[in-house]
Amino acid sequence: MKTLLLLVLYLLAGHFVFGQNQYVLTHLFDADAPKINLTKPITSAAFRFKEQPNWANLRLIADGDTLALHPDPHAEIPQSQLVIFRQSVGSLELLGAKTTTTLTGVYAKPIILPTYYRQFRVAVDCEKPPVVPASVWRAGLTPPKELPTATAVKFIIVHHEAGSNTPSNFTNVVRNIYVFHTQTNGWNDVGYNFLVAQDGTVFEGRDGQGRLDGDNVQGAHFCGFNAGTMGICLLGDYMTAQPPAPALASLTKLVAWKMKKENLVEPGSRSLHASSGKNLAVLSAHRDGCATSCPGDNLYARLEQLRTDVANSCDGIKAIVTAVFPTVSSPAVYPNPSDNGAFTLDVPQPIRSLRVVDALGRVVLSKEFSSAALRFEFRLETPGFFKLITTNQQQVQWSQTVLVR
Repeated sequence: MKTLLLLVLYLLAGHFVFGQNQYVLTHLFDADAPKINLTKPITSAAFRFKEQPNWANLRLIADGDTLALHPDPHAEIPQSQLVIFRQSVGSLELLGAKTTTTLTGVYAKPIILPTYYRQFRVAVDCEKPPVVPASVWRAGLTPPKELPTATAVKFIIVHHEAGSNTPSNFTNVVRNIYVFHTQTNGWNDVGYNFLVAQDGTVFEGRDGQGRLDGDNVQGAHFCGFNAGTMGICLLGDYMTAQPPAPALASLTKLVAWKMKKENLVEPGSRSLHASSGKNLAVLSAHRDGCATSCPGDNLYARLEQLRTDVANSCDGIKAIVTAVFPTVSSPAVYPNPSDNGAFTLDVPQPIRSLRVVDALGRVVLSKEFSSAALRFEFRLETPGFFKLITTNQQQVQWSQTVLVR
């Protein structure tokens, strides 16, 4: 009778979100029968428990790899972190669980980034660090279904993923998080505005979809009080491990650039965050406003030094309060990616020139302008990744990677 009941519950609870490149499945683990062969391979998994388990006793065996489970610091229920596997797995064994446990399995088809994005590039102080656009790392996955919601950022919130500290492919970590956030949590997009890998690579999170800058899209990362915040997540688990220097360097540059862009005062200054009702510093941690251990004890211990490093970068963030910056939006190119090579470019002020170079640095399109137009249309004839570069009347350049599929 117990086996029959579990079978019925499995049929009711088990479901697939099908797709060639992504899907989600659920399965019930019986504490008396902890091993299962999955009906489809998965690339990551999370486990939900009826009550708080003894985390120290939990072990997951995934096609021969034995992995520890830790609580998800972002979940309000007893749930493990999203465990991302080195490769697709077809069988799992959960040891140490005392009650029936619900598995959420995620499959996100692995990809390898083009060489241009796999080479970590250092940003000049005060400039936005190079990022892997959402349209690039999300290739083949279902894009957000709803338009982005804008928010005026006054607070920058630091998180950690609570995942592996030695991933084999950072891009696939981000892809699995995206599918989990959208298909399991039901969010429109990945919860964070940026994700920073251990080697310092910065991934764009929330997608502005050609309408907004991604850093001004309201996220889903601060226990329901997301208005006025930008979320940055460092990949890895920093409860026990130390955050790597390259990740901290990128985090510092990212925060300094955003503070300068928004004309924010020094990172340690505090004010009321209206949405949560908490008194927060401009640069705060997830645990400063929510009941969570995120971003881990070791990263949290670095927060004050991070504030100092940010304040000392960009010729001193404190000096920003005396400067005057125009409140104009960045240029936007769309659709990106383009299926037929046709693009539209909107700019906040007239430009003098537009150039497009391919992955080898060869110029494939070059135009000069003398009009005051703020919208331009152009077409690229061959598929691939290209870099669009504009120069305005003040000789300021802006660039964006575009993809022709």
